[in-house]
Amino acid sequence: MDPLLAAGDIDHATWDPSRPALYLGSGRCAACFDAWGLMGGPGLAPAAARGPTALMHKDHVRRSAWGIDHWLPVVRLGWRTAPGTPQAWHQRLVLEQGLLRTAASAPGWSWRAEARFHPQDRDLLLLTIEVDGALPDLLLVADPGSDPPRAAATVEDCLPAGARLVVRCAEAASAVVVRHQGPGPGLAAEGRGVLLALAPGRHHLVLACGALARAGAVAQAAVAAIGDPAGWTAGADQAWARRWGAARLSLPVPALQALWARSLFWQFCGNAPEPSAGAPPCGLTGIAWPYAFPQDLSCIHPALLRSGHHDLVAGWVEHFRAHLPWQQEVTARLFRRAGDGAPAGGAMWAWQFPVAPHAEALLRGAPNPYHFQIHNAFYPARMAWDCARHRREPAWTEAVAWPVVEASARFFASVLVRGGDGRWGIHVLPSSGQDEYGGRDSPDYLCALYDTRACLATALACAAAVGRAGDEQRRWRTILADGLAFPRLRAGNGLLATSAAGVDGNAFGRQKHPVQIHPLVFSPLPGAPDADAVAAYGRADLICDRGAERPRFCWGWTTPAWWLAASRLGRGDDLAAMLTPAELAHLCDPAGQSFNELTADQVMWYFTTSHGLYQQAVQDACIDDSFGAVRVAGALPEAWRGTAWRGLCTADGAVHEGRW
Repeated sequence: MDPLLAAGDIDHATWDPSRPALYLGSGRCAACFDAWGLMGGPGLAPAAARGPTALMHKDHVRRSAWGIDHWLPVVRLGWRTAPGTPQAWHQRLVLEQGLLRTAASAPGWSWRAEARFHPQDRDLLLLTIEVDGALPDLLLVADPGSDPPRAAATVEDCLPAGARLVVRCAEAASAVVVRHQGPGPGLAAEGRGVLLALAPGRHHLVLACGALARAGAVAQAAVAAIGDPAGWTAGADQAWARRWGAARLSLPVPALQALWARSLFWQFCGNAPEPSAGAPPCGLTGIAWPYAFPQDLSCIHPALLRSGHHDLVAGWVEHFRAHLPWQQEVTARLFRRAGDGAPAGGAMWAWQFPVAPHAEALLRGAPNPYHFQIHNAFYPARMAWDCARHRREPAWTEAVAWPVVEASARFFASVLVRGGDGRWGIHVLPSSGQDEYGGRDSPDYLCALYDTRACLATALACAAAVGRAGDEQRRWRTILADGLAFPRLRAGNGLLATSAAGVDGNAFGRQKHPVQIHPLVFSPLPGAPDADAVAAYGRADLICDRGAERPRFCWGWTTPAWWLAASRLGRGDDLAAMLTPAELAHLCDPAGQSFNELTADQVMWYFTTSHGLYQQAVQDACIDDSFGAVRVAGALPEAWRGTAWRGLCTADGAVHEGRW
């Protein structure tokens, strides 16, 4: 076993069913598992601190009345009736193998369960269960979900060795194929679910899931797996070794080493190297928002590229490219340039991105103004160009990355207007900014100006790579040469306000997100770090809401954004001070296994957005090319002396190894 990955293994030896459930998956199919190594069960609602436990699948998605896609839980596998509290218990998640082991016993019975997914055979979960003595039966049922319409399952066929359920919720329709090998009477239908009697001995149970249209392929995969569980398991181990790849980071602080390995694993659980929407912010756990957010993926993709996993990022970019026609239609329908009402061009990529084909988004309005955050137009372009530079395949750059980048640049260019000061401003209706406290429909959102600048520079670099040079590119250069409307946002304290509406300074100290450090986190450009962003980094206390109930800049990804800013600026001592155990405790669960989205409400675990920012911060402290030139060990503090790395990639094609 690789000790750098084993450092992140989660090992519990004290029975405590209130801990956050443990998350594992294949990149397409995933679940959170309770203290039994199961998914709760009918009538056994998990404690709030543990989070939901259900099998999720990227095929199982419905479109809301607003035209917004979201993923739904599919099924739960748990006890028909609860067994007694075990007297001996142990649970271990082995990251390197994507394997969860659970053992429990009490007088008269013992239970051992192994659960694993396969990062190439992505529709399957294999459970191996060993039973001694009498234990309750297991029951597989549709997870009803939390909102109407409620999901329901139909058992279409059921034999002792196999069964098939169809789970429907509105237009979401998935086949769940169950295969069993082991002692006892096997599987039996019970109402709208499937029962497994746990006779003593060893049981292999395969759950295979996929869209109803793929039911045949899902069934074939399940039959193949149950026919050779040992071979399937060996194949899974080999596939996990390939998935982890060569990149390794060795940090001399055990808690930070563990978080690096876990952070990468949580990204693998929800994302696979195939064209698909990126997993929700909390992964395929069913926790919090079940939507695909390009902004959150932009917190993750640089970390994946640095560690050599450009295939995962390429899958997201290919998904954006496939949706380009619909995104252009939505953009032309919804967005207008203030003043003359001209329709926006290009693509204002959706804040909550479509999962299924076509785009009916916001035909009947929007549930909140955050859907009109115009800075979102940049993130697919940044992912596309960054991935193209790491992928280094000209045909892919031209066919996939360039259309995404071009559409983003066309959006910003279409809504820019040159003002009397000679600078280009941006005012779009409807619109809002990255700071969710910043109101709506304001001119010159700071985040949009930063991202416009970065997007046009990115588009010019990509255009040069694919041989595009014309009037459009010349206009982009003119805009950058003239400059954007940053001086209009200068407040009395010297910092830039988040929009024209905030120049009076009233918003400082009350922001939700640190927009002023945007060029250090989301939109770095070749050259020296942006001077205004550097000044803002040094005045953190002036910027964000620091209410007593929410210390440490804790809204969403705000705290981890400061970690990354410190790393990008080479402030290693700051980085070490912000990543002490006491500081991490504000965002981690008590076991330190994952980041929570907030400090006040400790229920939104596996917040992969923050995990991506953390990965960037610690990896880029070792090797960073965010500002063009490669920097080695530029943000490593003395307290981390002994840090080593290998397999960390830069956009020039180099793969780095070293020790500090």
